Formats: sequence, structure tokens, C-alpha cells
Amino acid sequence: MQNYWREHKHFLKGLIATFVITAIVGIFGDSSSEFMASILDLEQPAPFDGTSLPIETVPDWTEVGGRTALLAAQIPLEQKIALPNYDPVVFGATVADLNWGVDKNLANQLVTFAVPYMGSYESGSREYEGSHLAVDIKIPTGTPVHAIANGKVVKVSQSSSGFGKHIVIKHSDVPSLDANETVDLYSAYAHLSATSVAVGKIVVRGELIGESGNSGTSTTPHLHFQIDKDSAPWHPWWPFSSADCAAAGVNFFDGVSAGIGQAAAIENTINPMLWVQRYLATDIPDVPAEMHASENEIAEETAETETEPIAEVVESVATEIVASTEEIVESPVEPEVAEEEIAAESEDEKIEIVAEIEPEESEILEPIETEIVAEIEPEEPEVVEPVAEIENIFTDVDSTHSNANAIKYLLENEIVGGYDDGSFRPDATVNRVEALKMLILGFEIANDPMLDLGFDDTSNDQWYSDFVGTAMNRGIVGGYPDNTFRPSNTINRAEYLKILLGSAGISPDSVTADPYSDVPADAWFSAFANYSKIKNIFPLASSLFAGTTGVTRAEVAETIYRILVLRATGASEFSDELKI
Repeated sequence: MQNYWREHKHFLKGLIATFVITAIVGIFGDSSSEFMASILDLEQPAPFDGTSLPIETVPDWTEVGGRTALLAAQIPLEQKIALPNYDPVVFGATVADLNWGVDKNLANQLVTFAVPYMGSYESGSREYEGSHLAVDIKIPTGTPVHAIANGKVVKVSQSSSGFGKHIVIKHSDVPSLDANETVDLYSAYAHLSATSVAVGKIVVRGELIGESGNSGTSTTPHLHFQIDKDSAPWHPWWPFSSADCAAAGVNFFDGVSAGIGQAAAIENTINPMLWVQRYLATDIPDVPAEMHASENEIAEETAETETEPIAEVVESVATEIVASTEEIVESPVEPEVAEEEIAAESEDEKIEIVAEIEPEESEILEPIETEIVAEIEPEEPEVVEPVAEIENIFTDVDSTHSNANAIKYLLENEIVGGYDDGSFRPDATVNRVEALKMLILGFEIANDPMLDLGFDDTSNDQWYSDFVGTAMNRGIVGGYPDNTFRPSNTINRAEYLKILLGSAGISPDSVTADPYSDVPADAWFSAFANYSKIKNIFPLASSLFAGTTGVTRAEVAETIYRILVLRATGASEFSDELKI
């Protein structure tokens, strides 16, 4: 029996694994992929280390127009741009009303994010006007899709309707959107044309997982990008059924626009783009070389989408099952004998290997070493010039960083802090309440707590309540017409300049000329942009202001610092020579 097992163990392992997989598929049917992911919990993803964008580049829609029939590979590099910043403030504008030659950035934002989180399918939809619990990112078929964070693939599925070809990744112990707790989240990528991962696969942020497409219930090529909470009954989740639509007398699309199931959708999902942008990592993840596929190198999709993950996990299942089976089958074998045989084989291999690499005459090494030393040894000690020591302010900000002076000053004065891992994340965008906190601390504004903030989406016992209350009392910031404050919304440059100058007690004069080519004189924020330009307060990398771009942590630190420098020095405008 022992000899039979040893001679046929590989065959038997495969047979056992096949039997188990067949039983699982037979019992669980369509849900077998998620069940398999749970029983194969042998390898764990790396701890959370930030996020990556699901899509890296999109067409410059102002150049290529609305030609959605184009494939990603057909668009030249010069007509592609980085994925625009997702900014809830811009939604509500109608693309057809824009001057694409002037409002290029805004046009690209609105076209790219075709349907916002909790939006409707109506043109010009804003957030929370419907029950679309994802963000639809308009992109040509074949655009590479990336995992947004470290995690494990728990579902790879294909359907002729609904989400079409889609992937779900579980992210365990990640920060929530408000950073007050760690949670389990599930990111979903739907309407794909191809997938390149299998159930049970461990992925790292930024890893290529598939290509965008137009599969399932979809009217145009795009990526349906969704993040479910652990509370959602399944993944990807949907807030209403066809019966709900029938009861309301509407079809599926009108059901979204009517906001059916919105409350449940808000409860079981989060705004996916705001979460990704909040924790966006600046470093390049350590992805194995084979994962860095180009746009045309994603693994070819097979017709057996559902069986592909099972084939990849057969060996893992067999290993677990056979491990316990071997204990039963091989128990009569004396452990000492088996260990001696293995030890003898290992020792023979070791001796053979050493014999192959050991030089015949070790004495040869000595004169070679002496000769090399003689050649490289200097006659006189070299004079080494002292190297200026680079001071690390944070793990990702040293004294050579372009915003080092500002960040260091604000850190020393307890205006800003870092994260638990010692980083500052200078390029991460900030939301409305984060910006308010930094500004109120930066300009030493005494807190005036409010008993009740009065907004539908804020809580009086949150960490930000005093800062929001203070800003509200002093007229620095206000809410939205729908009685929301939207604390987690990324703050853009236009909005930020208004509350920056308001926090500093500055009321700029109105203007009659355009401050920037993309900021007309009649824009609501033109006076703030003009004052910033004259005083050199906001650092810009180009001649455009790009008012809808999200503001980063480094930019908040730099702008606060520049105003404090101008106050302390009395200079008419900021320059790099000025310091405090």
C-alpha cells in the first residue's frame, strides 16, 4: 500500500482535488467562486499601503470628441491624459453647454465620470440625485483596469446582462472613508471585455486585472467602479430588484434616476473615487515584472471564464486535502526511516553540489586577492568632501522636497501631522473638513463649537464638528442647497482659495480682467484667484489655474505658510528667499 501511494501520489492528488472541486461546483453552482475564495484563505494580501487609480489614462475628450467606438489602442499617446480628479462640486453642469476650447479640464471631468456616485442617468446629474451606487468611468474598450489596493480576488464572473464580465476584490482591514476605523471593503469592476486574474489570486495595488469593455447591461463602453461595505448582502451589490421597478411603474434605467433604494445604497456602499483619492499612494508598488503588462499584453480571455479560477486552485485544494490523507495512508511508515532516507538523499546532494563549486586548488585565490588589493589601494588616504546631510521631515518628505520649508514649519508648530507609518503623503488630496482643520489651526482661529451643525450628512460628535462649527459661525464656509455639507468631498482649488483667504481674514477686491486664461473675470472665484496670483500664494506648475483640480496636503501646507510669511515679513508677494 505504501509503495502504491508513493508511485501514484501525484495522480491520486489530482483525482481527489478534481472530485472535491466537482462536488463544490455541483453543490454551490454560481456562488462557487466566492465559496472557493473563502476556503482557499491560505495566502493573505499585504497590509494596506495606500491606493491606486482603477484607470491610469483616459482620452482627452476635447481632442477625440465623443467617439466611443474607438479602441484604447487606436488612440495616440498625445491624445491621452491622466484620469481627471473626481470632484463632486463640478457635477450638475451640462457638457453640451461647455466651451470645450476654454473649459477643457471641466469637460474632461464631466465626460469621463459619466455618472457620479448616487447620481442618475439624467444629463447633468449631481451626486445623490439617484441611486447609482458606483461611478461610471467612460473609457474606450481595451483600456487597462487596475486593482485599487492590496487584496484577494473573490469573484470573476460573466453574465449576458447586469454587470456583464466583472471582478470583485476583497480588501481587509483598510481605513474607512472618514479614517476613524478599519473595515473590510469590496471593490468591483464591471462591464469588462477581458479579465487577467482568477478567484483566490492575491493582488497588489496598481496590478493589472483586466480590460474595460461594454458587456452586460451597458449602452456604451465604460467601467462601472463600485466599492461595497462588508454589510452588503453580496458583491457587487445592487439596491433594487426588477420587482421594485415594476411596483414603481418604471424600467431599470428610470429606477436609478428615480432613486429607488438610495438609502440602502448609501448604507451598504461608499463613494469609490473619493476613497481612492483620499488614500492615493505616491510610491510605485512592488509589482512582479510579469504584472507590468502593456495595454495590448493582457492575457487572452478564454470562453471558460467560470472554470478558469477552479483550474488554478486545484493544486492548492489538493495540497490541503492530501496533507490530511497522507497522515492516514502513510501512518504505518516509521517516521525515523522516512527522515533518515530524506536526510541521506539531502546529504548526498549537498556533497555533490559542494564538490562541483569547490576550486581544485584553493591556494590560487590568495595571489589574486593580493594583486587586486595592490591595484586599488591608494598611496595616500583620499580626502573625502563632507556631504550635506539630508534631513527627513517625514519618510516621504525630506529637506530637498519643494514644500519642505512649509511642511517643516507647520509640523513644528503642530498645525499638521503625519500618519502612523511616519509618512506625510504630500500628494494626497484633502477633503473639505481636513482643509478646514488645517486652516483653523494654521491661522490660530479660536474654536466656536456649535451645538448642532444642522446638516443631513454631518454628525455633531465627529472630530470635525468644532472646526465646521467655527467656520460656519465666522462665515468662512457654508453648506449646499440640499442641506448637506459633504464633509468627505475633495476640495478643489477654487473652493479652497475662498476658504483659505476667508480663514486668513482677507477680502480681495473684484476684478475686471481675466486673472488666468481659464479663469474669466466673471467667474465666482476670480477675485480669489487674482489675489493669489498677485501675492504668489498658490504654487502652480503651469500658466493655467485649473480651478476644479483637487488640492493636495502639500499645497495646503504651502499656501498657509506663504500667507504667514507675508504677514511676518510685510512683503508684497511671496518668494522662495522669504522664510520665517
